[in-house]
Order: sequence, then C-alpha cells, then structure tokens
Amino acid sequence: GDAVAALDLGPAVERLRSRLSDPNYIQKRLRALVIDNPHRVTLVVAPDPGLDEVRKAREAKRLSAMRDTLDETALANLRKLAQDLETRQAQIDDASILPKVDIDDIPKDLAQAALEATVVAPGTYHYMGKAGTNGLVYQQVALALPALVPEQQTLLPLMCAVASEVGIGEASYLDIQDRQSASVGSLSMSVSTRASRDNVDDASGFLIVSSKALANRMTAQSSLMLDTLTSASFTEGDRIKELISQMRARRDQSISGAGHSLAMTAACASMSPLAGLYHSQSGLEGIAQLRAIDDQLRVPNDIDSLAERLTLLRDRMLSTSRINLLTVADSNNLENASQTLRNTFSGAAADSSVGSWSITEKSSLENQIWAVNTQVNFCAKAYPTVPSGHPDAPALSVLAAYLRNGYLHRCIREQGGAYGGGASHDGNIGAFRFFSYRDPRNLETLNDFDASLDWILTSEHDASALEEAILSVISSVDKPASPAGEVKKAFYDGLYGRTLEHNRELRESIISTTVDDLKRVTETYLSGKASCSVILTDAKTAVSKPLTELGWTYRDIV
Repeated sequence: GDAVAALDLGPAVERLRSRLSDPNYIQKRLRALVIDNPHRVTLVVAPDPGLDEVRKAREAKRLSAMRDTLDETALANLRKLAQDLETRQAQIDDASILPKVDIDDIPKDLAQAALEATVVAPGTYHYMGKAGTNGLVYQQVALALPALVPEQQTLLPLMCAVASEVGIGEASYLDIQDRQSASVGSLSMSVSTRASRDNVDDASGFLIVSSKALANRMTAQSSLMLDTLTSASFTEGDRIKELISQMRARRDQSISGAGHSLAMTAACASMSPLAGLYHSQSGLEGIAQLRAIDDQLRVPNDIDSLAERLTLLRDRMLSTSRINLLTVADSNNLENASQTLRNTFSGAAADSSVGSWSITEKSSLENQIWAVNTQVNFCAKAYPTVPSGHPDAPALSVLAAYLRNGYLHRCIREQGGAYGGGASHDGNIGAFRFFSYRDPRNLETLNDFDASLDWILTSEHDASALEEAILSVISSVDKPASPAGEVKKAFYDGLYGRTLEHNRELRESIISTTVDDLKRVTETYLSGKASCSVILTDAKTAVSKPLTELGWTYRDIV
C-alpha cells in the first residue's frame, strides 16, 4: 500500500465526520461491535491474600525435592557451574570488536526551537512556536504560583488531578465530559517546579493548564481551558470520592513498578526543600497522605469541607504575578490559534503585588525502612551534592553513568539478581542517588553502593569506559522530542531562566570530563560523606532481625 497515504489522517477524519452526520452512528456501532457481539468472555478474578506464601512454600518444596535427588557428583558439578559463572561475570569483555559511536560523533552544537514572544498586558505574555503538528493545536497556560500555606500546598496536587474530571460552574461532570469530547483531544492541569541553577534552596513553580485539539476546535479549546481554570466545580461529592479512590488504587499499584523511584525520592527528601516537596506529594509520603484523605472522606459531611478548601485553592491560583500563554501549531493555524488564545484570556490580569511561591522547610536526614505491598526489595541511597549550574554537576552525572556501567550493573543485577540497578545525579534537587529495582537483597545492595565508591577511587579506569559514560549522558541531554515537544521545552527553559548558552556549556563540560574529575567529585561529595538510605520491602522482611537491628525509622503503607 501507499505508506504516505496511510500517514495522511485528513481523509479518514473527513470520512468519520461525514458518517457522524447520522446522529445514531455511534450508537449503531456500539450495538454492532459491543452490545450484540456474541464473541465475548466475562472473566472475574478474585485476589488470594495467601498466594505469596503458597508460592514460596511450593518453591521450597520443589527445591527440596530436587536436592534430594542429587548425589555428590551432581552437587560438585553445580558448585563448579556456580564458580564458572562467577568467573565469567568478572571477566572484562573486549568491546573494541563491536561498532561504536565516538565522542567525535557528538554534534558540535545544539539547535533550539524558535519562540516569538508578545507582551499582551503588564505581567501577561504570549509565546508562539511553529511546528509540524499534523493539524493539531497545542495550547498551554502557565500561572506563576502564589504564596501558599502548608495545607494549600498539600491539596494542590489533588486539585490539579481532579480539576479536569469534575463539572464546571452549574454543569455536571458528565456534561463537561461531553464538552471535552467535542472540543479537545486532551486537557490536564498540573504543577511544574524547578530549582534555581545556582541554589537548590531557591525554587519557583507554575500552575499549568495544557490541551491539544484539532485546528477547527481552537475556539472551544481555549474557552474550555479558561473555564476549567476559573470555574472547576468541586461540589459533586460522590464524583470527588470516586476520583480519589481511583487515584489511591493507581498510586498503590504503582509501588511495585516504580518502587525504585519512590525509594530514591524518600532518600533525597532531606537534600533540599524541593526534594522534600516531591516526597510529600508524589512519593511514599504522598501516597500515605492520599490514603488518609480517602479514609477521611468516609466521615459524613467531610466531603463538603474538602470541596470548600479545593474551591478556595482554585481561586487562590488566579491571584498570580505572571501569566504565560503558549501556542504551538503549524504555519497554517499558528496566527489564528494564537489570537484565539489571547482573546480568550484577555480578561485575566496579573498582579505584581501577589506574594511569590516559595518553600523553605527541609525534612531531617534519617535512614528509613518502608513496609509496602511487594514481594521484592527496592533500595536507594542518596548524598547531598550541588545544583545544576555548579561546575561539578556535569562530572557527577558522568560519574553516575560510569558507576552503572562499570560496577553496579554487574554487582547488583548480574550477581545480585536484581532486575536493575544504577545511579544518577539530579541537579534540580542537588542529590546523587543509588538505586536497585526489584531486588532479592537489601543490606548487601547497600554495601555494593559503598563498594562502588571504593572501586572508582582505587581501580585503574580506561578511556573507553569513560567515553561510554559521556556518550550515555550526552544522549540523555540531547534526547529528541516531537516537533511540538521541542517548542514546549524551549518555553519551559525560558520560564526557568535556562538559555541555549547554558545548555551548550553543560554539553561541553560533560564531554571534557576526565577520570580525575570522577575521582575528585567522589572524594568531595560521596566517599565517607553524610548520606540517607531507604529500603522498601515486604512487611515480614521489614521487621526481620537484620533490619530492626539497624535502628532506622520504620514506616508502612501496606
């Protein structure tokens, strides 16, 4: 077939639009494909709370039966195979026989999407960027966060999560779902925060309303964004309860898949105010708080109190010192879409006297054991380091890749049996993090983290391994996005004062990193320095003797 024609969605959309002239078209298709479709199966699955213990007992019985059938010759053979495996895992392969990319292949310069800025009114700015969007229009509104009290800060993620899922004004959430379906392809509200390049204790943030829609829906798209921002209704109590219960279920289920991220977030919580905020909102502490809110809503009339607090917070968000509008579209639609967004938000006014958002509180540094619903371990260890603009930040990023490739992968995954393990440096919160993913071990893995630092300081390191680490970091920095994504990235870089020259300096510093730099930053920030360790494990292991003897803080969200 014609591959180009298959990528052209215009004719297909027109055919669908023509068929939709029949008001019963969707109903007919639903009846034919779903309701009257005899080819279906109903499957009901009930969880077995004792399944894990049954599996462990079955495995122990199977291994015991296998052991009983082995004679001394077979046992000796198994020991030899284990020794051979250990030898093979410690062997250094000759990577030079493989094709590879060299540092010389790294592009010499960066390109950045062009943005055209317009001052709409004092404190209100509009940015527009041209990109190939296949007839879609992307619109975003970014309001500078105002000063918030702690309770409002706690409720902010919840308000963002439900704002696009509830009613607007007097319209119910079902009416608004119909309006969304007719207007946009997606609509969301979120919060974006980032620390200063020079100081992790100095952070700024924005409330973001984002949407995409077909070009012929741009007016309805902008209107829906404004109404969601200003008039989202939190008065439908049953709907709010349902949404929070769904959020709780998703967050609970995310632990087994993202346990390493949650462990790292907890380990970094004391490194900066922003790190503590992430832990309290999207980390394990955030999951615990969401559970508490969900449980509290079972109390009669408490949903009314929550609705009132969410409404006050929504109105508080409208008191902002700066309004930033962004339009991304192709050349045929950019001007019209930009004008539509400006017209829609012409009544919004920024107030320079509004206090700026800030966070200053840091949590105390404490090692923790979290009992969660899991059958494996997730381990993390973090060290306070430097902000993204510090001269040592690039070397720390390269060090993380070097440790992962040269030591951690072998010890934690190949020999330790974890699904994954590694290290990373986050200049946004000023932290160097080790982690393991779905790990059968815990304390042994923490020892491997420490041993990796001894390895970097005492071993000889070749240039090819360093080059591999540099290429890994550069590939992350230069990771391409979609055409619209490149424009959005330029927009947010501008909001947070990141310039193209900053990115160029970062790339140059990464490329020029030496082994001596790796050893220097290891001695300066990591080896023998203050750190925080976190283990996520099952409830039984969490109270086992080896872990309880550590004297670490115990938490659970089982």
